[in-house]
Amino acid sequence: MSVNVLVLQGSLKPGFNSALADAVAAALPEGSAVRFDGLDQLPFYRETLDAAGADERVDAFRQAIAASDALVMITPEHNGMPTAVLKNALDIASRPKGASPLAGKVVAVASASPSPGGGSRATAALVGGLRASRALPLEPVLNIPAAHTRMADGRYDDGVLADVRELAERLLAELDAARSAA
Repeated sequence: MSVNVLVLQGSLKPGFNSALADAVAAALPEGSAVRFDGLDQLPFYRETLDAAGADERVDAFRQAIAASDALVMITPEHNGMPTAVLKNALDIASRPKGASPLAGKVVAVASASPSPGGGSRATAALVGGLRASRALPLEPVLNIPAAHTRMADGRYDDGVLADVRELAERLLAELDAARSAA
């Protein structure tokens, strides 16, 4: 099955979640994952950005989402929430009202954190925002606790790799089911 999966990584620095984005992309069929690097270059959302042509970065971002079959959103947990750049990206992608490229899009959500919850508060908030945007978040989400020991020095323990492969397989199965239903 040929798929185009857009990977949005909500961290602005190398670390657990950047590594997680790489691992998820590697678990998908070769050539199917495209990373959108530049969330920090998007302007803060405001209604004036809803008009096509208002900002070329916003237009390119929305077009990348529209062209994808599915998304993977990966976020660290900042004060129990997704990062500001990922929240802003969600706000931009959920507009314009009635024409959001997120509507009906399958989205896998994941987080890696040194905390015992593995970023579960951030992923729960992100899932809520995705539902409000009429996207189809894949559940359960992937939360990797104790990332500082489980994902050290670019090496992943077997449980992390198995969880990442399982997330990729569920995403592909959901896409296949949606295509079959259409």
